Amino acid sequence: MKKFKSFLSPQLEEFCEHLRASNRLTTMCELNLHRFDKYCYQIHTNTTILSQALIDAWCVKKETENKLSRNKRIHGVIQFIRYLNESELVNITEPLLLKAERKTHIPHIFTETELEYFFHACDTFCPNPRDKSQAIRKLTVPVFFRLLYSTGMRPMEARLLKVENVNFEQGVLSIKETKGYSQHFIVLHDSMHEVLMTYNQEIQQYYPNREYFFTSNKHHHHYKKEWVNHNFNEMWFTYNEAKGVRPYDLRYPNLNKILTF
Repeated sequence: MKKFKSFLSPQLEEFCEHLRASNRLTTMCELNLHRFDKYCYQIHTNTTILSQALIDAWCVKKETENKLSRNKRIHGVIQFIRYLNESELVNITEPLLLKAERKTHIPHIFTETELEYFFHACDTFCPNPRDKSQAIRKLTVPVFFRLLYSTGMRPMEARLLKVENVNFEQGVLSIKETKGYSQHFIVLHDSMHEVLMTYNQEIQQYYPNREYFFTSNKHHHHYKKEWVNHNFNEMWFTYNEAKGVRPYDLRYPNLNKILTF
């Protein structure tokens, strides 16, 4: 990640090192701290002291944001202010999180037939084999969605899963990029463990030094949310008709009774 540039750069670097030392520095947190740093650098060019007014201005909800996206954007700054307050470097009131709108989506309860159809579509779709990106897509799609279904992982957690956080020897995933910024571990089902090992061996032929377990290109980027939604919808509607079903719905193990491999 690039270096900080604003008058807060020493404190921001120190704060990131503090989080990194305790394995609490997430990609999203670091990205949003850099956005805050850019704001300070470009808008408050002559400022040398962090003020309540500056923080309050940064935390105002933009017209393009909903309450949840605004909260995500400022979460790292809230942690930063807390860190500075505890270090007695400033005396600033922490911004408050906005109460998010109540979600009305009801998770889809998959039938056995729907799941069989869905995973059959994942296994049998035929992209252009001469196109490298499509060959990788063919390899990745069945594994990615089986991982969501068999573990209850959030799509974001799977997208941001790094190779270094997959313990093949013990069959354990270390989930660091997660909702609430709290690390946890997932023990893989034996069948899923085998699927991931096979996938890892095959994808290494394309990207032997990749950072993310599911990588999208030679630059080692992770897949975006749009990739997940697009592929899920394409596979789902190949044979199924139910609408309003989301990739996120695959993660509810208490609602889904079978594990299809």
